[in-house]
Amino acid sequence: MIESRFVEPFDWEPDKERLKRAMLFEAVDRVPHIDNLIEDKHVEKLLGRYAGNTLAYGGDPAKGPGGENLRPMKADDFIDLCNIIGQDVISFDAGMWTPLKRENENAKLVQVSDRSVKNKKDFGSLVLDSENEIEKAVKYMREYREAVVKRKSKLGVCPVSGCVMQTLYEFVVGMDDFMMMVYE
Repeated sequence: MIESRFVEPFDWEPDKERLKRAMLFEAVDRVPHIDNLIEDKHVEKLLGRYAGNTLAYGGDPAKGPGGENLRPMKADDFIDLCNIIGQDVISFDAGMWTPLKRENENAKLVQVSDRSVKNKKDFGSLVLDSENEIEKAVKYMREYREAVVKRKSKLGVCPVSGCVMQTLYEFVVGMDDFMMMVYE
């Protein structure tokens, strides 16, 4: 049993089968619980220690692309959190934001999140860095699965990816310019 100084742990054990059955419209013992983002202050209050937020340890990808060194929440912390709140599936950031990058002055690929794309030429200079994102997602998927198996948990593991349009209008182009481009 997980010890939390602030919250009584949820009575039911997390179980990925609950979510699978619900998605197939089969009977379940309770509503499945899955969440993508639980903010770091809430996580700290629930666990009684700092563990980042559920999308990252040491950053906030929900507010846009983080740094190159940003990683998802550590597996044991995420499992502890799921056990406390009864979440059935670990959902981790596996490239939530489309990995649009461009070369900087040192010829290194860097994430574009400064709303600097204003025309087709700017957009043409972007590189879709999918391979690196896939490698990172696979690495973290393995890390989480191994931790779940080691702890004999029934938690599921689910990568979260694919905010293609939101990446464009929030970070790459900017909402106003994006909507004008759609209109034109």
